[in-house]
Amino acid sequence: MFIVGIRCCQPKEHDTFEDDSLTFHASCYVAKITLKALEGMFEAARAIKSWFGNCARAIKSWFGDCTKVTSFKNN
Repeated sequence: MFIVGIRCCQPKEHDTFEDDSLTFHASCYVAKITLKALEGMFEAARAIKSWFGNCARAIKSWFGDCTKVTSFKNN
């Protein structure tokens, strides 16, 4: 997907990569870097989700099962 996208977005009048294999390798590099960044973001999101779960378990162990219904109506 990234490889095709980079090839399509390359302006024809500014043929930066004259060699098609160089375009392919540059596209692979960009795809690899992008996917690595996304992987890091999702790992961080999973860690935050796990931390929230641990907090919820700790709160439940301290206070037991507690449910409070809150009304947002002005009385």
